Amino acid sequence: MARNYWGEDEMLLALAYYATLPVELRYAIPINIIREVSGLLSRSESSVELRFRNFAARDPEIAALGKSGMFGGGAHVDELWEKFSRIDSSLDQAKLLTHLARKQLTTPHAEPTQYPTAVED
Repeated sequence: MARNYWGEDEMLLALAYYATLPVELRYAIPINIIREVSGLLSRSESSVELRFRNFAARDPEIAALGKSGMFGGGAHVDELWEKFSRIDSSLDQAKLLTHLARKQLTTPHAEPTQYPTAVED
C-alpha cells in the first residue's frame, strides 16, 4: 500500500484547526472537528486524529495538564511546531495565522482556503 504523505498545506491547515481549540479540547478533539478537517483534506478521520495527537505531543499546555500526545509524525511535525512556537514552545497563533494569510495573498490563482474560526466554549 502506497503511503500518502502529508503536504505542507495539509499540515498547516490541521495545525491551524488545532491552534483554535481551547487547551482542554486539544487532548480529546471533538469528532465534529476531526470530521471537518478530514473532509477538507480528503483524509481519513483516523489520519487526522493521529496528526492532532502528534501536535499534542509537542504542546507544553497539554503536558501541563499531565497528559501527552502521540510522538512521531516525522521531523516535519517538529519543524512545523518549532516554526510556529514561542520561546516557551507554546503555539503562537498570531505567527501561524499571519503566515497563512501571507501564503493566501501570495499564491496566484489559488482558490481561497477555508481556515478555521475559533471554537467557542
